[in-house]
Amino acid sequence: MNNKNLILIAILGLFAYTGVYACYNGNNIDSSDFPCIEYIEEEQEIDLGFDTADYLPEGFNPYEVYVNLHAIEYCEDETIELGFDTSNYLPQDFDPYADPTGIDGIVYVEDETIELGFDTADYLPEGFNPYEVYFDLNSVEYIEDEEIELGFDVNKYLPKGFDPYGDVSI
Repeated sequence: MNNKNLILIAILGLFAYTGVYACYNGNNIDSSDFPCIEYIEEEQEIDLGFDTADYLPEGFNPYEVYVNLHAIEYCEDETIELGFDTSNYLPQDFDPYADPTGIDGIVYVEDETIELGFDTADYLPEGFNPYEVYFDLNSVEYIEDEEIELGFDVNKYLPKGFDPYGDVSI
């Protein structure tokens, strides 16, 4: 069994040797040996329909570095001392980097009071709170592409030639 393994290893080594040095056998390059074929990529000119030189500064070189981006200093971890404690003016457990997780997470604060000329409380339900979430928007079921049977022919009540997807004109 050792002889069979030794012969198998020798044959595999011979195949590996010929495979690795297939491209380096002098000037005799076989045309079917694809790794030895050098591919020259043709540069195609793209016609944009206008001359780009008219829109660039005079003497513009796209390969020249005009601004050294490494020279710009970025202040990421700098803390600014305001002279007072900001937590007194923010909600409890406030996280400025947290994403809003629903409609109640988006708060629009308007400083000015608009006088409408009447008391809006007379027209709102008792105990109404505009900031309270009354229902979960995620619980609303969305029904797609379902035909609704009304029990009568709708075309009798629409104008002749009515196209709901057509141009709106009078």
